[in-house]
Amino acid sequence: MRRMIALLAFLAATVLTACAEPVTDIGTPTIPTGDALVIRVQYVDGFVPVEYNASQLPLLSVYADGRVLTQGAQPAIYPGPALPNIEERLISRDDVARLAGQAIAAGVGSGADYGQPNVMDAPSTKFTVHTEDRTYQSSANALGMDPGGGLSSSQRKARQKLRDLLDKLTDLPKTLGAGAVGKSKSYEAASVSVLASPYTPPTDIPAPPQIEWPGPDLPGAPFFAGGQISCLTANGAQAQTVLSAAAKANTATGWTAKGETWHLTFRPLLPDENGCDDLKSR
Repeated sequence: MRRMIALLAFLAATVLTACAEPVTDIGTPTIPTGDALVIRVQYVDGFVPVEYNASQLPLLSVYADGRVLTQGAQPAIYPGPALPNIEERLISRDDVARLAGQAIAAGVGSGADYGQPNVMDAPSTKFTVHTEDRTYQSSANALGMDPGGGLSSSQRKARQKLRDLLDKLTDLPKTLGAGAVGKSKSYEAASVSVLASPYTPPTDIPAPPQIEWPGPDLPGAPFFAGGQISCLTANGAQAQTVLSAAAKANTATGWTAKGETWHLTFRPLLPDENGCDDLKSR
């Protein structure tokens, strides 16, 4: 339990991460058209429950149309809201391309060796950049933590480049200029995936009122073979009905359907995501 608390504290306090052949400074790359994903930074792996890892939002998603999606602040209450707070801001397409170029220049996709710190159970921070003709990726384990000994000078320098990139990507007004970043607004998801598991009432607080489930038939398809977690996706008008109901619930709410009660974890889908399989493949 202590390891879990320490890890969740790390996830809340830190932010960004190797494959592909070496690259040189390519300047400002040509990015995809439309609303395609261009830059993503996310945590992967780590010692966390399956439903936590699957429902976790990327730290940052930047799209070719200039949309920037991040997770906003959540109220410091227990139990917390059932829905995450996803913030959307807008930057120019030219600035999206510039950020992609800075990420590649910082070593994303370079094949750099980031070493393995002396840290147990920490997630890796994965960086992905999509240009018009190529995908660049790099991952560094325990990037936001003191790595201790055991790393070479070149490994430490490579990790510091990713940390500096993280700082740039998570403070866009400073990186691009305050006037280059639109005001934050709530992201309106068109679809939502829902992870379902058998409900166990909380023992440390009074159980909140149960809510009748308004969406597709629960529990959905098995998320992983042999597990107790299932997953389903609601789209269109049904998604809006589900999201409206979830906005009135918290993480301890029980959801009833056909005489059974379920614990549900809600994951609004981002523009490049289509359903439960996208949550598995992160």
